[in-house]
Amino acid sequence: MRFVSAALVAAFLLTACSLDQLSQDSGEYTEQTTAPIGLLGDLSRPLSYELDLTVDPSLDDFFGTVRLTFQLNSHSDHIWIHGNNLNVTSIYVETAEQQVAATYEQVLESGVVKVAFDRELRAGNYTAVIEYSAPFDLNLSGLFKVTEQGDTYALAKSESIQARKFLPGYDEPGLKAPFTVTLTVPEAHHAITNTPEVSTAVLGNGYKRIEFAETPAMPTYLLSLSVGPFDRVEGPTIPASEFREREIPLVGYARRGRGEELTYILDITPRFVEIFETELQSAYPFRKLDIVAAPAWPSGATELSAAITYRESRILLGENPAPQARLGLLSIHAHEIAHMWFGNLVTPPWWDDLWLKEGFSSWMEAIVMDEFEPQAGHGIGNTVDGLRAMGLDSLNSARAIREPIDRNEDIRNAYDAITYSKSTGVIHMMDQYFGSELFRPALGQYVADFAEGEADSIEFYDAIARLTEEPRLISAFRSFVEQPGLPYLGIDFDCEDNKFTVNLEQSRYAPLGSQIDTEATTWQIPICLITDTGTSHCDILTEQSANWEIDGACPSWIMPNQNGAGYFRWQVSGDNWASIINDFANFNDAEQMSIVDSAFAAFSRGSLDGASLRSIVEMASVANNRRVITLPLGQIAYLNERYLDGEDRERVSAWMSQTYERSLVNWFGRSDEDAQILRNSIRSALALSFDDSIVLSEYAELAASFTGYSGRAVNSDALSTDEYQTALVSAIEVFGVEFADHLWSFADSFDDSRFRAAAIDALSGVDAPSYLTKQQAFILDANTESREAYSMLFGAVAAEQTGEEQWLFAQDAFPEITRRVPAQWRRNLPRLGSGFCDEQKQGELNALFEEHGALAPGYERALAQTNEQISLCIAGKDRAARFMTAFD
Repeated sequence: MRFVSAALVAAFLLTACSLDQLSQDSGEYTEQTTAPIGLLGDLSRPLSYELDLTVDPSLDDFFGTVRLTFQLNSHSDHIWIHGNNLNVTSIYVETAEQQVAATYEQVLESGVVKVAFDRELRAGNYTAVIEYSAPFDLNLSGLFKVTEQGDTYALAKSESIQARKFLPGYDEPGLKAPFTVTLTVPEAHHAITNTPEVSTAVLGNGYKRIEFAETPAMPTYLLSLSVGPFDRVEGPTIPASEFREREIPLVGYARRGRGEELTYILDITPRFVEIFETELQSAYPFRKLDIVAAPAWPSGATELSAAITYRESRILLGENPAPQARLGLLSIHAHEIAHMWFGNLVTPPWWDDLWLKEGFSSWMEAIVMDEFEPQAGHGIGNTVDGLRAMGLDSLNSARAIREPIDRNEDIRNAYDAITYSKSTGVIHMMDQYFGSELFRPALGQYVADFAEGEADSIEFYDAIARLTEEPRLISAFRSFVEQPGLPYLGIDFDCEDNKFTVNLEQSRYAPLGSQIDTEATTWQIPICLITDTGTSHCDILTEQSANWEIDGACPSWIMPNQNGAGYFRWQVSGDNWASIINDFANFNDAEQMSIVDSAFAAFSRGSLDGASLRSIVEMASVANNRRVITLPLGQIAYLNERYLDGEDRERVSAWMSQTYERSLVNWFGRSDEDAQILRNSIRSALALSFDDSIVLSEYAELAASFTGYSGRAVNSDALSTDEYQTALVSAIEVFGVEFADHLWSFADSFDDSRFRAAAIDALSGVDAPSYLTKQQAFILDANTESREAYSMLFGAVAAEQTGEEQWLFAQDAFPEITRRVPAQWRRNLPRLGSGFCDEQKQGELNALFEEHGALAPGYERALAQTNEQISLCIAGKDRAARFMTAFD
């Protein structure tokens, strides 16, 4: 707890406060004595920040002053703000004429601070002047520092509630205010914030003082601070457009010596901005755009306003980027630029509305990429994203897209596949069903209406309803956003004369063994069904069941998810399944993905037999789209590795090798990106999940050549970045501990962050007793980068042979482990048990968090989901026997 008395720094007492400088008294005094555990409340709000910091990455601490001007809405003797582990040395409050003594006390571990005045103040505007310092974080949180290749950099990770670790203020998204930032930094360093430099003064003592322009009103989570010996690369200027008269300067920053690798992302950025402006009919909202490649960053990227910051491995791809890495860059860059409108220009007021920024930014990825490269097939991305959420959404413990967040400790739990991928799937469904020509202009107008302000879900719904004049759109939206779970649509049909009746029934999807009440939830489901006779019919299912009479010839099959646009799974009769399988090649790519996903879902429920599932896998393997082809790989790999052994595993592995070798033959001779990604995906699965010793050995030899193992000449062209992971794991499997030892030293000397991440993942799985202590020491070493410690821990516990001992280590060393992993990831530590499939380990996991849960704030959601996954794994063991009937 940090506490400072203003008596040490100010002797001024408020004896005759001038009423002229105060706002009109708002009325009765509102006493708010209990520290808020979530929203700060409406007692006060920020009006502006003047931040003056000295940031020298070579020092242990940063220090400075913030002048925080705030509006006091009711007379009070205190306010609540945020600050986490800050050493406050001076605080007082200014009126127009006087200084008021104050104290600063952090009262909650989450960073809630009480600023108490020495007497009650009337409602009005005041300025708190706070001098403070704090150590640089060494764990990728708040204002942290990191050393790479001998250079040290300081960077601020503000989202979601980490700005309070370097700034006393209102660390809440709806409390936006303008910032004026002044930084004193080493003279040779670059400094980056959200706005352009206004002036720079060289101080003559090895430092310079940089003043930056005032920002628009923004929340603290978007505040950017980066200081270090960056390479600075000027990109192409973003030209003026029909939506703005001014040009936008574009600049990239990367650590020393890596600036040239920014060329690709800088070159594509003007076109991305143009696409967004056209889609939203809205100007890019900031005066500049910086792209910062951080040497280390806890997430893939963060949309800091006008200074988007990426983990360098996501955007520094070298001269000849591998295709999957390039597509990943396009995707994450589209997402972050989308945030300049969704989240930055229009901000959700609290974290329960996170979907309004993350969901829409995720949905825009495929739209922008498809416009950027129209022939590349990126448009299917929103279908893929929706399917990605369905596994998590099948849990009884699944979140709703929007649900209340009452505690600071629960905020990060909203950053999951439900918020990102389910939101994408739901938005895509609404856009496709009601029509892009209706939905997208309304969305653009919503952004314009709330520009530079805040909007919650209710305000979003009201705006879209008004602009589209389509009330069913909002009813459907809300039914998916505000309820957890995944709709499951049962469908069959009867024929009579020249019409047929479709019988529909909705429930909540539940895998075998789930405790979900399948009848407790009803959605407003937009459905477009198609038949083999060419009939299509669209309507919204609003009740648990309905019968739709449709004119037309009696079909052989009905498929209820045209264009794969619906966010639901579905089940049809056995004859209908057989007909769909027979006609599989005639469905489009997105429909095929829906078929494959729903087939696996039906099998997991026990309502589809193994032979039918095998047929669908074989049909998918010869599809025309790589995403369809590879969709079954993970599902069959899970079944093979989790439940099968001995002869059964050999039979399934041989079948998968034979089936997917045909896929490779079908794509032989193609060298486009899709073909390269497909080949690597298939060959990786064959090597690591389906025991293909030939492919495994080929990958191992490539890794040996790339790293110069055992006297081989180093061949830097032997592997693409897309192949790093599979090749290194294969080499450890083939060459054993000797290669692992070689890889440790090679990874330390090879300056490639993607390679290093793959190496750490591979080394975490070394399944040899001699490596137990080496892995454990790496995890606990204070010099280990925290993301790497986290990766090593999870891989070691999952190892087949030594995982048991590493799980014992994790339990014994848990308090120390929590200090070694990124702070914002501690809540996910219960997922160490995600590979468990027995009740004993499940009990050990629960006992661990009963004892030490306080060290991982917000862990409850992850523990509930992991418990449920373990229980489902135990209940699902009969799936192996059911699947093996397909091989009788």
